[in-house]
Amino acid sequence: MNRFLAVSLATMTACLAAAQWSATVLHPSIADHSYGVGGAGGRQVGEASLGGNTHAILWGGSSSSWLDLNPTGATDSSAAGIEGTQQVGASRFGGLWRAGIWNGSAASWVDMHPSGASESWGTEMSFGKQSGGAEFGGELHAGLWSGTAASFIDLHPTGSTRSYANGIRDGQEVGFAWFGGVNHAGIWTGTAASFVDVHPMGAIGSSLHGTSFDQQVGFANFSGSNRAGLWEGSGASFVDLGPAGSTSSRAFAVSDGYQVGEANVDGVLQASIWNGSSSSWESLHSFLPGTYADSQAYGVWRDGSTLFVLGFAYNSDLSRDEAVLWRSATAVPEPATMFAVGLGVLAILRRRRR
Repeated sequence: MNRFLAVSLATMTACLAAAQWSATVLHPSIADHSYGVGGAGGRQVGEASLGGNTHAILWGGSSSSWLDLNPTGATDSSAAGIEGTQQVGASRFGGLWRAGIWNGSAASWVDMHPSGASESWGTEMSFGKQSGGAEFGGELHAGLWSGTAASFIDLHPTGSTRSYANGIRDGQEVGFAWFGGVNHAGIWTGTAASFVDVHPMGAIGSSLHGTSFDQQVGFANFSGSNRAGLWEGSGASFVDLGPAGSTSSRAFAVSDGYQVGEANVDGVLQASIWNGSSSSWESLHSFLPGTYADSQAYGVWRDGSTLFVLGFAYNSDLSRDEAVLWRSATAVPEPATMFAVGLGVLAILRRRRR
């Protein structure tokens, strides 16, 4: 590789490594446990254990800002995704889960449970559409909604015994489908027939959990060990993000070229962030305040030059899981800026060759 191009690529990777992070514990004071899952625009969603039941929670960046989204009549609920003023997830009525959306309050709950399904769950939302799944006749089917129960589209691919859509972004749904007893990571674009199998060669199982533009993240199992992975639309594009020395890892979300998840390093499960390669791995665990035994990251997004990561950590002093929001304390360059640097170097190289 040309020396100038190598320096440019190293600089792009170093942008992440140079970032410092601050961590805010979002745990509601009256909760037994809490979990952060996704966020955007200054708000975060997840769930908390309140009085022995799980309730969907909406935060505004602090522990005191939490809002209980559990609808009237529901015993349990969980919020998994957010876009603008809306949140998506599921609520349990009469012992059965039903997918639905909120608009910032418990009273705003809209039931999206499709006709004929026994249970259903919403996972993420993008441009007014929601991903997730529903169970029909004991078989789990990946699904896509547009805000109502009647809008449900069954994404279950032909030949699969079960499927589920874990994420959605920019007209693309990601998740998995079972074929021959093996979990295969896959991508849809709005229909069951559009399913693209991206199961990596040599893996004994795989699943996608997040997507952003042309990147997908999840994990694949090789020889009994899960490895966080980054895809670009095909099985052959799989990149193992597992950091050196890790015994296992998983990725759950991607945004603007950054991937987040977890990695087991030195016997500790650590909330993790990557910038496209295993060598770019950075542990967020060390930025936690207090004593935490392990941690995981489930959401990532950008607000200006600040990156936000949402997840949870186990407080070993208080014996409970606590929702945590990480912020990059230093500015993170826009992806377009980093790309322009690379293009500039390539242009210089082309001119020199001529």
